[in-house]
Amino acid sequence: MITNINSLPINSTRIHRVLLIMSFSPPYEEYSDKEYPTPHVWDTPQSKQVVIFGFDWQDLMLKALVEVSPELVCEVWQPDLNADKEYWATLQKGLVHRNFPAKRIKRIKRGKSVWEMYSSSILERVKKEDAPDTLFILPVNYLEKWGKDIIISVKCNPILYCNFLNARLMLPNPIYMRNPLKMANRLLINREKKTWLSRVKHLLIGISNPEAAEKLREMYPQMEMHSLRLGFDENYWKQVVEKDEARRLLGIPLEDYVIVLSQRLVPVYQVDRFVEALSRVAVSKPFTCYVTGHGTRDYERYLAQKIKECNMEQAVSLVGRVPDHELRLYFIAADLFVAVPLVFGGSNGAVKCMALEKPIFHVESGFSYEFLKEHRAGVFVASTDYNGWTAALEDVINGKEIAVVPRKTVVDRFSWKAAGQELHNAIRQIEGTTR
Repeated sequence: MITNINSLPINSTRIHRVLLIMSFSPPYEEYSDKEYPTPHVWDTPQSKQVVIFGFDWQDLMLKALVEVSPELVCEVWQPDLNADKEYWATLQKGLVHRNFPAKRIKRIKRGKSVWEMYSSSILERVKKEDAPDTLFILPVNYLEKWGKDIIISVKCNPILYCNFLNARLMLPNPIYMRNPLKMANRLLINREKKTWLSRVKHLLIGISNPEAAEKLREMYPQMEMHSLRLGFDENYWKQVVEKDEARRLLGIPLEDYVIVLSQRLVPVYQVDRFVEALSRVAVSKPFTCYVTGHGTRDYERYLAQKIKECNMEQAVSLVGRVPDHELRLYFIAADLFVAVPLVFGGSNGAVKCMALEKPIFHVESGFSYEFLKEHRAGVFVASTDYNGWTAALEDVINGKEIAVVPRKTVVDRFSWKAAGQELHNAIRQIEGTTR
């Protein structure tokens, strides 16, 4: 059920400030051998560096919000394992990003010892900002001690929880496992989920699995869901050169079939599995695959070794993280964009390539999958059907046509302006309510 903005209670409190709390520290390890792509860098007395990157989706989402709602004051708060004090930077008028000291703590969770993030500095700041005109945005799946302490500390603020991963992750886990210990663990997880979600009044959710979202509505009738899709800059992600020219600029053979993957290099994105699947294809034409993005040194070395083991050194290139102007050229040069994670909320890279009217090879989950399916475009594979990936790739490289979505349709759905307006609408619907 969505509240009518025009029927707010007479005594409702107008929201003037929006504070979004991130749950992870900046990815310092992933930049251990690279230059930081931001001017917001400080040296600490402990010979460490504190960096405010400013390009995580949390920053981009609030950037879109202040552009739609300049009357709001917005801040992103991030725990930082390198910080010795609070650091802040103004990303644009009305939007500040703050890094707070944080540490990892060990505690027992469901009978296991686990490490979790904890920031006493953010917790103390939360207590000071406890006012009805300030909205907190928190991840709904944040079940760590620190997240719970934040919620308990807030007495007056309305809270908007968010989840942009697959909504299925909020549903009960199946418990048909034969192992009694694993079954008991699943039951405990399900009980935690139910306890937590039963107290959520407002949920900001990505359109990544409508069927699961509908089941959540049935299970938690007190929960009002506000939809939001993450956006992209349609003025930047457009055709600025022809495909052949992009290939010449990048040194890519004009005659090759070109595949592009673009994401952080972490195991869940299954780049290793894709390399294996690609190594099994039987095609008569040459193809090349370019993987943009960064990861830890160890994982990047692992992927390089995997490429070597699969004899794909001439066909697959790890090009690292590239600036947007170069990434745009890779997207323009591509014949196919690939997104094959195990589980995720959707691919902004896929959206950008859709805006360039590129064919998309996608697993069956995420908002980008739902959008492609709605418009009968793309080619879809199951997230763990690796032989199916190979068969689908053979068909595509050998010439099977893949439908694409018209650029205007993509822009209408995924512009940051549209995302900012959706978040603005959700905030105005929340005004005057309690948690």
